[in-house]
Amino acid sequence: MSEASHRDRPSWARYLALLLAAAGVIGLSIALSRGDGSVVAEEGAPSAQEIMSLDLQGKMRVYGRHVPAMQGSAFTSPFGSPEEPGPAEKRNPRLAVRLAALELLNDDPDGARGLLLGAEGDERLAELAAGVGAEPDAPLMDEALDASTRVQPLWARRAIRLHLLDRAGKEEALAREEGLIASEAAETLIGPVVVGVGFMVALGIGIMVWLIGAPGLVIWWLTRRYSQPAEPEVQPYAYPRPEALPATEAAPDAPAADEVADDTAPDRGPTLLTAAEVLVAFFGAQLLAGLGYRALSPSAASAPYALFLIYLTASAAAWAVARWRLGPDVLAEMGFRSCPAWKLYAYPMLGLAALLPVYLLVAFVISQFAEAPPQSTNPALGLMAGQDSWLGRIVMFVTVAVAAPLAEEAMFRGVLYDSLRPRIGVIGAILGSSAVFGLVHLDPMVTPQLILVGIAAAILRELSDSIWPSVILHGLGNGAVTVLVFLLSA
Repeated sequence: MSEASHRDRPSWARYLALLLAAAGVIGLSIALSRGDGSVVAEEGAPSAQEIMSLDLQGKMRVYGRHVPAMQGSAFTSPFGSPEEPGPAEKRNPRLAVRLAALELLNDDPDGARGLLLGAEGDERLAELAAGVGAEPDAPLMDEALDASTRVQPLWARRAIRLHLLDRAGKEEALAREEGLIASEAAETLIGPVVVGVGFMVALGIGIMVWLIGAPGLVIWWLTRRYSQPAEPEVQPYAYPRPEALPATEAAPDAPAADEVADDTAPDRGPTLLTAAEVLVAFFGAQLLAGLGYRALSPSAASAPYALFLIYLTASAAAWAVARWRLGPDVLAEMGFRSCPAWKLYAYPMLGLAALLPVYLLVAFVISQFAEAPPQSTNPALGLMAGQDSWLGRIVMFVTVAVAAPLAEEAMFRGVLYDSLRPRIGVIGAILGSSAVFGLVHLDPMVTPQLILVGIAAAILRELSDSIWPSVILHGLGNGAVTVLVFLLSA
């Protein structure tokens, strides 16, 4: 028995240590989510989907009339129409300024003024509110116009300045503002247009994959099931069997009995205990690193770099545990095995194309029952949407589209899948590892979709006997979402 196999043997001490570590991770998660150092967004903070949905509506209202292809066309946000914000959300300045700009576009200055006055933490919004309700020649109007030059996002700035300049009667400045809007229209709307066209093309390819591939799979399965050649009949041994040699006459170099058993025994993969230890190490290190980051009171600009370092720290902790339990062949045990080049290209692309229609169908069903489109609460989406620095965006992309798929596939489609497959079969391992993958994200509104992604990745893992196609599929999905957020929030 190898040293690695010995370290992977279950024991009461390991079960107790795992139980205590898991309890600590869960308790720390609950404490952080309820305390001032919450790992989730603060109360009243809008979600990234709400912000992007409002931005898309505002851009179409402000810039759409200057693009002939957009005139008279109905535009639906891929994030759905946001629900009516609550009182706490309306006090958030990021949400209030967007809602106020939309109210001004709807010719409701009183509603816009109320939203701006109710916002907390930004004195400029109070100046804007004073200007929205001021007389045309009042000094407050000039202060409001000056404050409006610093409003973000850009479409809200344009909407508020259009109202203020029109109310002040400054026709020349109003004409210049309209000229700026016309010059910005094509560049501003290119992101939504690219996203819309790319989405429709990908959806069409996915539907074609199902229409063509599903019947082909059925035919292949039926052919394999009912066209197998008959197995040749085994003839009985017709000659006298040689007498067995006495034990004393066995060959001197014959292997010991326990060595033969070890070589011929079926591979059971890592134990479930080892898989659980790897997962607890990853999420525990992630929580502790995040807690240390919050203790430094960092600025928002450092968040992408901190997220990257947190992922590296958690991945190193999980790899250290896996290396300790599984020995020097840990990468092979985690599924990092060679794979034919055509599978690296074909499997992820086909998997992603087939996944998209099913993903949208599940999201549609959930929205019908929940009476609202499922919206993720993942804070990474908010970090993506709020990135103005190109370096920050590149780091976010590397974290979400490279580091996260490598770490998560190694854990869920590597150690966990390999530990489940010999014990509960292929189907059970696919469903079990995917369910754990979806649940540990703690994002209940999109858990069914995450389980679907896990199922697709696990199928690729089984077909290729390697996690590289699963890593590429996961990276393509995460990368597409990241680019979509960057385009829509630009």
